[in-house]
Amino acid sequence: IEWTREEIDAEIKKMALSSRIDPKKLHEYVYSDRDRIYEIAEKVRNRKTLDFLITKVKVKDVSEEEYKKTFDNMQKNDMESK
Repeated sequence: IEWTREEIDAEIKKMALSSRIDPKKLHEYVYSDRDRIYEIAEKVRNRKTLDFLITKVKVKDVSEEEYKKTFDNMQKNDMESK
């Protein structure tokens, strides 16, 4: 999952507004250090990854009995693979 400069800039602006900091000053501060840029880029990438996963997840309601049976089978398979 990739990020763009526009996403980094939008994140900086959002951070500045929520902290009541001048967005231009925060932008200059962040871009003055590569580690800061990468930290924000990682934050953007993590959010995009989570957003993607949320769109792919499927939730299924199961009874407690069915859950326990599935969980027990998973543990059994895990033990056998070791």
